[in-house]
Amino acid sequence: TVAIKLSRSDILFQQEVAYVSILRQGRHPSIVNCIGKCSEVSALVYEWLPNGNLQDHIVCANGSTPLSWQIRTQIIGEICSALLFLHSREPHALVHGDLRPCNIFVDANFRSKICNFGMLTLFLQPGNHQPALTARLPYLDPDFLTTGELTPLSDVYSLGVIILCLLTGLPPLTIAK
Repeated sequence: TVAIKLSRSDILFQQEVAYVSILRQGRHPSIVNCIGKCSEVSALVYEWLPNGNLQDHIVCANGSTPLSWQIRTQIIGEICSALLFLHSREPHALVHGDLRPCNIFVDANFRSKICNFGMLTLFLQPGNHQPALTARLPYLDPDFLTTGELTPLSDVYSLGVIILCLLTGLPPLTIAK
């Protein structure tokens, strides 16, 4: 079984294909594996992760049950390991730029995998949908919002928000209140 991701734009498709080609040079167990692509319809084919995304597990949506503390800490470690892998790439670090619980999927053994690379740039271009950016705001590094520059620290900020969500079981805007 596979997951097929259809891109909404050629720009987004090309950007994600570029990330995937770089990531294929050195695979990591906590980064979703791209199996193939179909350029004619701007589609990428990924491994299937049957337990959905982390967001559903944090808020117990779509029939998912609360995660045990052991699984929560395991997921934190896996995300940290994947970010270390991305940020240690030579000659340049890779920055995810859109690290959120909905972009972290869980396999049948509750192992987490980061996906949806290169998504943020498209939504920051003029004329694109504001609601898409609004959903990302709680996870965006405040320095990025002022400088417009994504760095490895941007992902680390997002990771901190995700850890807070995992520890509290609450969405970030609820935690802020």
